[in-house]
Amino acid sequence: LLQADPGSTIAGRVVFDGDGPPPSVRALSVMPERADLDRTPRVGSIARGDVAQDLTFRISGVHGPRRIKIEQPPAGWDLKAVIANGVEVTDTPIRFGTPDQSVTDMQVILTNRLTEITGTVTDARGDATRDYTMLVFSQDRDRWYAGSRYFRRLRPEPGGYVIVHGLPP
Repeated sequence: LLQADPGSTIAGRVVFDGDGPPPSVRALSVMPERADLDRTPRVGSIARGDVAQDLTFRISGVHGPRRIKIEQPPAGWDLKAVIANGVEVTDTPIRFGTPDQSVTDMQVILTNRLTEITGTVTDARGDATRDYTMLVFSQDRDRWYAGSRYFRRLRPEPGGYVIVHGLPP
């Protein structure tokens, strides 16, 4: 006997927490990204909720453990926090699949107060070099997962330096 259910619904609002006026939400989408590839169905697993002009979104038919992401955040803005049912769940997998696992009051908070790391690499003579790839990652191994906000792979700029924007504090 194979019995399907309609999955869970995720509904909520995007909140801008930053300096200056909020950006346009014309192409902004909230995505419940697969957190466990073995326990999240591939078919129908690409879900997204387009953000309306009133900053609300709604996604239906969600199954499996998911982390909430913003697809293509506005320039200069990035994910700060995700609050579901009053609990901070940023970067935490949330189980979805049944109607009672739905979240109807999610807040996805974006900020334009972004972190920045700059650096250079020098060779044995002390000259800046461009012959490297830099990996930046969290010391916390729980943050080492596919698509983590805590990981960047960078190649240097023409002057030999790197700039990393928007890593979580």
